[in-house]
Amino acid sequence: MCDVFFFVAANHGARFGRGNGRHFAERWSSSYADLACDAVDAINELFCGADHVEVTGVPIVCQANACANVLEQSARMCHNFDASLSDRCCFNSMTGGLDYRCEPTSFVNLDEKLLSLPTVAAEPRDFRVLMGPSGPSYVKDFLSCQILSNESAAGSLAACGIQKPFMDSGLRKSTRRYHSFLRRLWNLNLIDVSFVRVAEVGVFAVSKKGGRQRMVLDCRLANCWFGSPARCDLPTSASFTKLELGSGDELSMSQFDLLNAFYQLGLPIELRPYFCLPEASAICFGISPLEGYQLGPGDLVVPRLRVVSMGWSHALNW
Repeated sequence: MCDVFFFVAANHGARFGRGNGRHFAERWSSSYADLACDAVDAINELFCGADHVEVTGVPIVCQANACANVLEQSARMCHNFDASLSDRCCFNSMTGGLDYRCEPTSFVNLDEKLLSLPTVAAEPRDFRVLMGPSGPSYVKDFLSCQILSNESAAGSLAACGIQKPFMDSGLRKSTRRYHSFLRRLWNLNLIDVSFVRVAEVGVFAVSKKGGRQRMVLDCRLANCWFGSPARCDLPTSASFTKLELGSGDELSMSQFDLLNAFYQLGLPIELRPYFCLPEASAICFGISPLEGYQLGPGDLVVPRLRVVSMGWSHALNW
């Protein structure tokens, strides 16, 4: 077996960068450094075990190049979108490189025919019911404790620096395509409509295996209205390397994938104003009365998610 070259953690003063010799701290912010160091530690632990010796000092060329890739991807992950950037710059800032199957992880132009959505309409299950007897109290506690006040949310919104969520350019530029997309979500019971809007979300797509596309929602503005989510402990590749079996022991593993899981989780109606899509004409949904008002064909309504969004900071806990 070949020896494994440890990655050198960036916070030890190692010099990274391709040819410029500048110190790490001069090129990257502390948030990038923290994320990169966590990635380096996880990689070392995964391939070298939990008891690996931390390496410091000046890395050799292959270590420096590998860490430079980690740092650059960390920077892309931390980078907030700038509303003033062109579509191409936004696209480049979102590029995530390749996954373990060497397939692109960046977003693609949304193609409604390729989206992985439910094939038939189903009524999303009310979360209060899904959680059993504790469901109503859980939702009640969440609504009272996790939704921020207007003042606190204003501070979070100012700090995030985002004016508008990211939106697929095809949907943004073509009313016809956007209305077609909304009608599909409407027919699948994934959205409802209202006049009340607190925060707006954007829509884009990323590549999925089998040539399909996964719909992703940019919920950065919506997330500013909620407190920090509780920590959720999940198994990692590194944790699996720590499993120990005694003589004669057997390890059994199973995997379960719930099809369109997020689209089955009903979002409480109290939270829907925080997950609104851009306005659309009422005629798009074929509705006339709404919340006691008679609508004309050109009147605008606000589409809102009826299901839990994968971009929501609390989605994993739900």
